Amino acid sequence: MNALDLARWQFGITTIYHLLFMPLSIGLSLLIAIMQTAWFRTGSPKYLAMTRFWASCFCPSVRPAGGQALHRVAEITGSGLSRVELDASAAG
Repeated sequence: MNALDLARWQFGITTIYHLLFMPLSIGLSLLIAIMQTAWFRTGSPKYLAMTRFWASCFCPSVRPAGGQALHRVAEITGSGLSRVELDASAAG
């Protein structure tokens, strides 16, 4: 295998990943928005449960417990966000 073959494999894998996950994420975000709207309009707990389930699949780092992932990212990257700003974003 030469460099050209490896580059073709890399392009193929990247393209397949893009073609699979981009439409999935776009469609899932629309589905979550529709379910959230249905819950807001009807107040039915089944729509809220569906929204929470699919949102947990869609973005696993965002949990009801708050911005723990945001704290970790800020600590790892050394961003200038203060602890107060991070706590405020986690609460709201």
